[in-house]
Amino acid sequence: METENTKDLLWANSGPSEHHRLSFKLFAVLVFSYPILALLVKGAMNATFSLTVLVAIYFLVKEHKHGGIRVDRQEWGYLIAMGLLPVAILLSEIRHWDFLAPPYDAASRFLLSGLLFIALRRAKIQTLESASIGFALGTFSAAAAALWLSGAPGPRADTYFLDPIHFGDTALALGVVSGASIDWTSNRGFMIKAIKVIGLLLGVYLSIRSGSRGGWVAMPVILLAWVYFQSNKMSAHQWVGLAVIGLVSGIGLYMLDHEVQRRINDVWQNLARYRAGHFNTAVGIRFKLWQAALTLWFHNLFFGIGPRGLKLMMVPMSEFGMTAPIIAEAGRAEMHNDILSNATALGLPGLAASLALYIAPASICISGMRSGDARRKRAGLAGVLFVLGFAIFGLTVQVFDLSMITAFYSLTVALLCAAAAGPKKHHDATN
Repeated sequence: METENTKDLLWANSGPSEHHRLSFKLFAVLVFSYPILALLVKGAMNATFSLTVLVAIYFLVKEHKHGGIRVDRQEWGYLIAMGLLPVAILLSEIRHWDFLAPPYDAASRFLLSGLLFIALRRAKIQTLESASIGFALGTFSAAAAALWLSGAPGPRADTYFLDPIHFGDTALALGVVSGASIDWTSNRGFMIKAIKVIGLLLGVYLSIRSGSRGGWVAMPVILLAWVYFQSNKMSAHQWVGLAVIGLVSGIGLYMLDHEVQRRINDVWQNLARYRAGHFNTAVGIRFKLWQAALTLWFHNLFFGIGPRGLKLMMVPMSEFGMTAPIIAEAGRAEMHNDILSNATALGLPGLAASLALYIAPASICISGMRSGDARRKRAGLAGVLFVLGFAIFGLTVQVFDLSMITAFYSLTVALLCAAAAGPKKHHDATN
């Protein structure tokens, strides 16, 4: 049985066989470029995801022909967990005898993430590390998109093909991975570190400028998680200093930035109006949507109301006085909560599938953080923070409604989990 140190040595010493050289080069180019292009070019994220899947299939076919592939329990677990959502959709469709192709569009990307994880685990460490600087440069390209390729006029940062909420959340995710991977690569020169620190700051800045309050909620949670995982390296004075810096920064930002101040004040005003019985606000509509979704789910607990049933049910609910017309109209757009939306539409299998999308990659990354290898630890930290961010984003918006965001999440967690899980020898079926 391979030990932790043996695995690390295999990763460090194993070189690509001749039939894998092309695959590794293509992997390196794709995982480096997709964070840079994701927020800059419309359609680039789905295109690079598809190309990476094709390279993974080519790689695994070659691997099978030259010795076979042994998929271990961790890989099977990840593959099954990420493939639960298509299964939940199919079960619900069978129950309601209403079959549609569109619900599988985004869900299939999660399933393909398992294939990418298996392939990328067998790549060289240099191949995976090529993505490291790409995340930092991705925030630079996102800033360029917000400056020169913005969409709707106004103070909120976005790009011509992505709304401020998804734009700000994705930019923050890029920045977080950039910061968490500062010491990931073997090249630890000052310039590389500086670019990654700037990438982190740009990600935070773009999230603030986007006005996406889900990202603002995620920031302190991610920071606390980051500090928690690094707590054994911090003294009491450093803890106090960090708390003071965070508090002063938050107060300063609120006092000096009019748009941030307005967006935060809106939340408190929305809550006050909701308590007074007025729900025609951003916060009030969300609360009423969640209430309507829970009502529908409790009456269709096991298989939900069907992948498209949620939008179809909103108008009848309004007509029967179960919800207001404005709530029904908002519900036909989205439920503003990924987990609740899947639970209502797909029942308990949908709930399990939604949770698995976060739990499976997070568990692999946490396992990597317990490794004795510094590169696996860094990749694990980046992965945990990335997944945590998306879990929080999905509490107030259906972040995975967009196929490009699903592709971005699926490829990134496969990459970070592959780096955190450690190496697999070539032709591992014979080991």
